[in-house]
Amino acid sequence: MWFCLQVASKKQQLPYSKADVLRSFRMFADRGAPPGCIVPETLEAALLKHCQHMLDADEISRLVHTLEVQPDGYIHFKDLVQLFMNT
Repeated sequence: MWFCLQVASKKQQLPYSKADVLRSFRMFADRGAPPGCIVPETLEAALLKHCQHMLDADEISRLVHTLEVQPDGYIHFKDLVQLFMNT
């Protein structure tokens, strides 16, 4: 989830590949979620658990709430990669 913190702090060349981001994404996705999908609450909980030493709870909440939630209620991996990796 470090990529989220780097994006939140400033735009820069990230040292992560798409495969790294996907691996991280899969670690925290809900078991019943379709492949490549995560609900905003799960993403926020993962960031709070693993990244709160770098961002406070309000910053994490704002970051998650800026992400596009699709009509199915999920944030899609491909959308996150596009946002975080500037592809």
